[in-house]
This record gives sequence, C-alpha cells and structure tokens, in this order.
Amino acid sequence: MAPKIQTYIRTMDAVSETTGTIAAWMFFTTGIIVSFEVFMRYMLNSLTIWVDEMSRFFRSGPPIWRLAMC
Repeated sequence: MAPKIQTYIRTMDAVSETTGTIAAWMFFTTGIIVSFEVFMRYMLNSLTIWVDEMSRFFRSGPPIWRLAMC
C-alpha cells in the first residue's frame, strides 16, 4: 500500500480507539451516577435534578460518535 494510505489507516485506527475508550468510560460513568440516584431516591428520600440530564447526555453521545466514524 501507499504510505499515505497507511498513514490514513493508522490515524483513523487511533481516532477510533480513542473515541471507543471515551465512550466506554461514559457508559461506565452513567452506571455510577444512576446507581447514585437510586441510592439517593430510595435510601435518603432526596431526589437529584442533574442525574437524568447527565445520564441522557452520556448515553446519547457515544452512539453518535460511532456513527460519525462509519
């Protein structure tokens, strides 16, 4: 293959790896903050207003990034 194509493939592979890692951490963080919300709601009878917004953001961002890579 031509050197330009190899460089392009390596660059896209690095971008894909990086966005995949970020997406994985965002899904992990979503699980943590939703667990925190369940604890706050049922154990302490105190609702938080930011968990719903953050979990929606963290769940909707990664699939959109992955579609951009296709």
